[in-house]
Amino acid sequence: MRGISLGLTALVMACSTTAPSAPVASLTIQPETIFMIVGGTFPLTVTLRDAEGNELQNRPITFTSSNANVVSVTPTGFLQALAVGEATIKATSEGKTGQATISVQIEGPPSPWDY
Repeated sequence: MRGISLGLTALVMACSTTAPSAPVASLTIQPETIFMIVGGTFPLTVTLRDAEGNELQNRPITFTSSNANVVSVTPTGFLQALAVGEATIKATSEGKTGQATISVQIEGPPSPWDY
């Protein structure tokens, strides 16, 4: 009976071992071009993929704004338009980077990207 117990323990341990995750091979931000109105906000969508094209989850992503006086970005990728101008938002994970261009206006016609 003891031999069966040890055998089952080894089998459970072998099945619970997970293979290492594939590294990030590409990172994309959607949409790549965003038009916003001063005071508006917008959540970025970032997609990470491995070399085989499989979507990856739960990876750290760092966001930066080329002009934080025009567009700020939170650690979770949420944008806020602060002033008229342009900024490039970059997202980086495991050495891979994607970017989006943000144009901010005082006002304009409604856009599907304005929030």
